[in-house]
Amino acid sequence: MTSPDKSTTFMFADDPQMVLSLEEYNESQRISCTTVLWMVLCPACIGNPLRDSARRKELLRSILTFTMVTIAIQSLLLFLMLVIAGFDDYTDNVAWGPTKETLITWGALNADKVMHCAELWRIFSALWLNAGIFQLLMNAFFLLRIGLFVEYKWRWIRYAAIYTISGVGGGLLSMILQPNSTSVSSTSAVCGIIAAYMCEVIFTWYKTEGVQRIITLTVCITFLVAAIIFGFVSPYMDNTSTIGGVGLGFLLGVYYSLIESDFPPNVKLHVPNTILVIITIYFVAGVTVFYVLVQVATRLTC
Repeated sequence: MTSPDKSTTFMFADDPQMVLSLEEYNESQRISCTTVLWMVLCPACIGNPLRDSARRKELLRSILTFTMVTIAIQSLLLFLMLVIAGFDDYTDNVAWGPTKETLITWGALNADKVMHCAELWRIFSALWLNAGIFQLLMNAFFLLRIGLFVEYKWRWIRYAAIYTISGVGGGLLSMILQPNSTSVSSTSAVCGIIAAYMCEVIFTWYKTEGVQRIITLTVCITFLVAAIIFGFVSPYMDNTSTIGGVGLGFLLGVYYSLIESDFPPNVKLHVPNTILVIITIYFVAGVTVFYVLVQVATRLTC
């Protein structure tokens, strides 16, 4: 991470000894193809973090984050589902996970259950479910790669707000446009984090180096493409949810980026307020459309 005063810090650095000048950092890191690859996959693994007390401290602090708790909860829930109910046939669930009935039992998003059984809690429980091992690995990788930085940048409360609002908003759009499907919203929530991160990149574009920009865009675009591909091939992930998560995450990214930017005060005041109004209208209109206009077939018993 590069700060405006031309210094670079570790992700969770609060010790002055952990701050290096940009020149010292560039001299200590030889930018090679291998280094760039590690920067894309796992920046924390560059060098040997176990030999550096500052790096060890950073890694230990990253354990106690909303990102790690999210990954742990998602992993535990998927593990329990697979242990108790087993795997579905691969032709029915390409994400290599449980059956549709198991997902519904554990809280997957189902418009029939939400509308006719008043199980509104599914809108939130679906945020922590994955359709299978492949989806979990994809979500976990990008949460570790990008989520930790976003959480450090905006702190865990804002980060949790982006994750929750993006996931819930994506799930709401999914129930409106695909009311007869069963889905999970964990990827739409992660897409919101990615979109918010891209906003941060745009607002700090002039502060970052060329290589860092390329790496950032590559990671973000790779995840979004992977999410869209999964949406086409997996019956429990849909692209309408992904679109909703990206849209809301982008708006929230603009909101938080503007608040901490150097824009004129009138821009920092009016644009964020406008974004909050847009998000509020989205949810109010979405809920109204779902309960008034959407026709949901009654197939499951309460």
